[in-house]
Amino acid sequence: PPYILSQYIPSIPIDETLGYLKELLIENGIDDVKNLEFLELTKRCMKQNYFQFNNQFYEQIDGTAIGNYLSPLLANLFMSKFEENLKETLEYFPRVWIRYVDDIFVVFNTKEIAWRNFIRI
Repeated sequence: PPYILSQYIPSIPIDETLGYLKELLIENGIDDVKNLEFLELTKRCMKQNYFQFNNQFYEQIDGTAIGNYLSPLLANLFMSKFEENLKETLEYFPRVWIRYVDDIFVVFNTKEIAWRNFIRI
């Protein structure tokens, strides 16, 4: 049966993903001042999200906002780290793994127990 991570993506942990972004900036030689400025701007863009529903304003306090231009970038970064962690922890990695942003197509070539272990992660 298909397992869809789309319901997980709006719940991407922003602070954890910003940590991954910081690692990426350091790996690419971005100096500390630019790194901190970029991270602070990104954090503000991701944490100050408001929307209106039934004439009432709300603040989104968790996850990535739909329509925020940074959401796909951070979703990709988070999913990349998610994949890396899976490769390190799973006994059997899926035979086929195709991802487009937050959509994943997975084919296992093992017993159902490997599948059950995978979806628990």
